[in-house]
Amino acid sequence: MILNLPIEIVVVITSYLDFKKEDLFNCRLVNNEYKKIMDDPISSKGYPYLIKCSFFAFTMDYHEVIEEKRQREVEAHNEFIAAYRLMLMDFGWL
Repeated sequence: MILNLPIEIVVVITSYLDFKKEDLFNCRLVNNEYKKIMDDPISSKGYPYLIKCSFFAFTMDYHEVIEEKRQREVEAHNEFIAAYRLMLMDFGWL
């Protein structure tokens, strides 16, 4: 099925695969043409880290950054709740 799709659509599909369920790895094992698209080096003038980096590596880095950001947001929220409870206890409201 992937052989019939243009490369641009394959790239969009890959961008939305579930990182935690390892969909990226499974797709690479299924189809050699897909694996070739994922492993071809890409470059962009305006993006400093995207010099001869495969789309697979770029996608993995993107998902790692998004996961780290989510973890920091969860940590910040938990710290806020803890500080808020401490403040309420200091004023005797809890």
